[in-house]
Formats: sequence, structure tokens, C-alpha cells
Amino acid sequence: MIYNEACGTLLGEKHPYAMGRSCSEIQAEIWPQMSTLFQPALLEGKAIKSTKELSFQERNGLLEETYWNFIIFPLIGEDGYALGAIHSLVELSAHVINERRANVVEKLKERVSTGATISEIWNQCLDSFEAYPEDVPFALIYSNDDDSISSASSSWANSLKKYQLHGSLGINQNNAAIPKTFDLTERKSVYGLARACRSAIIGRRTVVLRRHDNTLPADLATAIPGRGWEDPIETVCVMPIAVNGAGALAFFIIGFNPRRPFNEDSLQFAHNLRDVLTKSSSLLNQAKFEEIHDNLSTQLKISTLRAARNEEKFTRMAETAPIGICTFRPDGKPIYCNDEYLDLVGVPREYDWKALWDSQATWQEVVHPDDIQGIAVAWESLMTKEKASVAFEYRVKRPWHSVDKATGSELTGPTWLMNNVASELDENGDVAYIHAWLHETSFRHYTETLLSSRLQEALETKRASENFIDMVSHELRNPLSAILQSADGIITGLDDQEARKRKDPKCSMEFSKLLRPLFCVHSIRNALLMTSCASRNSTRIFWLSPRIRSHHHN
Repeated sequence: MIYNEACGTLLGEKHPYAMGRSCSEIQAEIWPQMSTLFQPALLEGKAIKSTKELSFQERNGLLEETYWNFIIFPLIGEDGYALGAIHSLVELSAHVINERRANVVEKLKERVSTGATISEIWNQCLDSFEAYPEDVPFALIYSNDDDSISSASSSWANSLKKYQLHGSLGINQNNAAIPKTFDLTERKSVYGLARACRSAIIGRRTVVLRRHDNTLPADLATAIPGRGWEDPIETVCVMPIAVNGAGALAFFIIGFNPRRPFNEDSLQFAHNLRDVLTKSSSLLNQAKFEEIHDNLSTQLKISTLRAARNEEKFTRMAETAPIGICTFRPDGKPIYCNDEYLDLVGVPREYDWKALWDSQATWQEVVHPDDIQGIAVAWESLMTKEKASVAFEYRVKRPWHSVDKATGSELTGPTWLMNNVASELDENGDVAYIHAWLHETSFRHYTETLLSSRLQEALETKRASENFIDMVSHELRNPLSAILQSADGIITGLDDQEARKRKDPKCSMEFSKLLRPLFCVHSIRNALLMTSCASRNSTRIFWLSPRIRSHHHN
């Protein structure tokens, strides 16, 4: 066996040992195949041409799948017999393998384009690899358990979540190295393929696992029946499938041809498969997004029209409301006030009320100095969320005027306002707006003040009357007591004869004339009833008076 320098490169580690040695010794692994090819040239003197001839050659400790174009023609001696053969060959291994891999990619594009859902895309992907056992010995797909679109986030690390095995090709799902599910947020429980997936999504890269550096789990470095020339898998790639460059939608794990070295072409093949899956899922998601966007746009337009109509209704209602309505920001600046509110607080409508209330000093100028502190306390209770709503009254410097409908007289006083205030919180629980409803209570305060004044006058009159009665009673008590005592003495001192005379009508009439001035005065009779110093025999006097009146009338 004699060869040139270019052929020495193809022989690999066998060069230069192969020089001058038997071909059956140097190419022992393929000599049965080669001897068959050389026989027509050596025995019949015929030239042989072959293209893309498959040949397995051991290179660098690996039995490689190789492809060749070659021509074999005999070397004829002087006697007319073949002395040997010239073997002119060109290796096409890279070309054939890349062409076959391109077919895998095209088949994948064709199949996944029919997928209507994310799950169907994964299923079509695995089915498309079925016809390429050498280039894709096995494949795994892990997807989100909710089969939803990953939301965009600031970093891939924020997208770590739980994944489950969606499907597999060529390898038993009960393999110990293939977890059914894994949660990338649980660092301590992540190992093997799950750890590789975590590294892939965090590093935004393809993770390559190799048997020779012990990064490939031993249970995956196994022969796949009917696929990959049934040799143990040497290299596996773990790739995240992302949407819009954000979190991983799924993980695509593929085993490579064990009879081909893993090089840049192999890595590019893996990336091409990943890109097809990423673009297909992205297009599907984009279509869904567009559909959702159109629906949301329609709903937004409807909601906007409804909101505009509601706003118009609210504005009309607020402008015609008999109470003041105002909405403030947390910094105290108003964002809406109706005309009634401006009238109540005394701000002219033609002024720019937002500019007027742009500072704290401005609203203080229209409030009575004694009530400024109360407003500040109520506002603070709302801002600190101590209370959700408060109600308080305060005065403004604008004077109050009205007319008494009964008398036509003018009524004046300070302007009192009742303010009902409530806070509105945002989604974070912070105060977003302060809503205020204002109405005037000046007439009520005027009425309460007037009633209080009239009540004080009535109480003062009552005290004066009581003092007068007490004085009059005191002045009448002594004379009346003397009269009563005298009358009592007269009654008890009369003998029977006098008693009979007392029954005489004439005597009764004379006595009645004497007592008439005392008993016909209404105020004196009331004083007699109120006196507390009556004699123990006063009942006899009251008994006597009716009788005297009776005789007088008779």
C-alpha cells in the first residue's frame, strides 16, 4: 500500500504506519467491502467508479460514517495481467451528512407548519425525526405544564418554572436519566438533564453533554435499538426554545449520530432545528397575539365609547348637581371641580381654579382661620389610611346672606360648609385620589344660633317670673297668715248663740262683704294656694268660703 500525502491525512492515526503494508491489514475493518470493489480491476482489468460510497473507518478512536467518490483502475503488467490497482478517492462525508441534515431541517419545517397549537408543533417535530434514525437517534421535548406563552421578562432567570416531559423519540421514557417533570426554581433538586436545562436558560446558550468528559448521564449514553447505528450515544445537546427572546417556552434535547464527530457543523445543525421550532412557535403565538390584540382592540374601542358616554353623563350630572363635587390628587391639587363647588368656597368661575389651588396657601386664604387646623387633621387621617372617609364642617370667609320668607328681613352670618371626603386607593394600596362632596349648612347654623338665643331669653324670663312670684308670695305670706289666724280664733271663740247667728243669712252677707275683696282677686287666690304657711285648720277656712259664697248668692 503506497499513498500520497493527501491520503495520509485521511488515514489519520494509521499514517505513517500504513506506508508499504498490506491494505487488508491497515483497512481490516473495511477490507471485506474493499476487496469486493477491487476484484473487477484485479481479475478482469476493468475500471470501477463509485459515488457517495458509504464506508466506516476508524479515526481517532471512533468508527466514523464516511462517504467517498472513487475510481479504481488496474495497473496492467507486460504479461497483460493486473499487477495492482490505483485507487483515486475523494471524501464526501461532510457534504453528504450536511445534505442529509438539511433534509431533516426541511422536513421539520414542513411538518411543524401544520401545527395549530403549541402541543401540535411538538408532536409534529418528534414525528418528523422518525425517518432520520442516523442523524437523530433520540429526541426529548420538555414544555411548560400550562402549555402557555411565556411572558416577557427582564431576564431569563425570572422565567424559571416547572416543566414536564411532553414527548420523546427513540428512547424509553422510563429511562432513569429522563425526569418526568422538574422545577428549575428548586436548585437543590435540579440534577442531570434538569441541571443542563437550568444552565441553558440562565446562560442563554446550548449546553453540550459528552460521554468522554462525563457530563452526559450514563443512562443516556446507551445504544438505541434501530437508531444511530445502534451504537452508544456520545453527544447530546440541550437547547431552550424561547419566545421573543424571553423565558423558555420549552426545552429541546437531541442525541447525535454516534458515528460522526461532534463539530461546528453538528452544532449548527442543532441550532437550525432549534430556530425552526422557535420561529414556528413564535409565528403561532404571533397569530394568537394578533387575534387577541384585535379582540382587545375591539373591546377597548367599545369600552372607550362606553367610558366616554359615562364620562359625559357624569359630567352633566356633576355640573347640574346641587352639591359641590371635587377630586384631589394626594398632593392636594384638584383635578376636577364643578361650578357649585367653586361657588360654595367662593372662587369665581372665570378664574383658573387649578392655578388658584396650586399651592397650600391659596386654599387657606378662603377658609376661616379657626378651621384650618381641623381640615389639616382630616386630610392627614385620609392620607395615612387611618380612615377611609371623614365628614367635617368648616367656615369660609365668604359671608352668608339670605332673606326670611315670613318677614322679608335679611339674614346674615358666617358661611358654613359640610364636607364629606373619601379616599380611593390604587392597586398597591396607596391613596390615589381624594373625592369630596360639599354642601352648605349656613341656614342650619343660623337657625341653631337663633334658637339658642331665644331659649336663653325664655330661660331668663322664667327666672325673672320665678323671682317675682317668690317676692310677691313673701309679701303676702305674713298678712294672710295673720288674717287666717284671726279667722281661726273667731271661729273657735264663738258660742252656740253666736253660731246660730252665724247661720243667719244677714250675718253671712255682712261677713261676705268683708271677705269679698280678698277672694275675688285672682292673683291673691293663687298666692293663697301657693303659700306653704297655712294654718293647721285651713281646711275649715276653705270650707267656710264656699258657704259664704253660697249664702251670698242666695
